[in-house]
This record gives sequence, C-alpha cells and structure tokens, in this order.
Amino acid sequence: KMEAGPEASKKSASNALYLTKGYLDPSIVEGGTYTAATDGWALGITLLVALTGRSPLSIINKCEEQFDEDFPKIEAGQLADAVA
Repeated sequence: KMEAGPEASKKSASNALYLTKGYLDPSIVEGGTYTAATDGWALGITLLVALTGRSPLSIINKCEEQFDEDFPKIEAGQLADAVA
C-alpha cells in the first residue's frame, strides 16, 4: 500500500525536488531520465485528478485492496473488467 506524505517522496538527483510517488512517472522513481513519455505521464495524472477528484494514491490503494496484489502486477485487462 502506498503512503502519502513526506516519507513517500523521493528526492530527485537531477533537480533536488521532492516528488511524491503516484504522481511521479515510475521510470523516474526507478532512476530513469525525463523524456516525452514522462510528460505524458504527468498529463495523464493531471487529467485523472481533475476528472475524478481523487488522488492517484487513493486509486492505486483501492485497486491493490480489490485485487490483493501490488499495483504494477495488476494487468490492464483486470482493471478494465473491474470498472466495466
């Protein structure tokens, strides 16, 4: 289960900002570099929050509880079936 708050943030070596998991592209969390895909992730998260009024962390936690599995291991088809 992902936690919100300062302890859930990661310090980015490239810009010394604290970035919260769930909002940050997973490739950056794993030490990757910023790319156009990173911008796409940011746009997607912004739309998710704007359209649902929910944080990505609350959605991830709900999915993990429903499927009893870590979010990265849940297949897209399972998520699509769950919301259909």
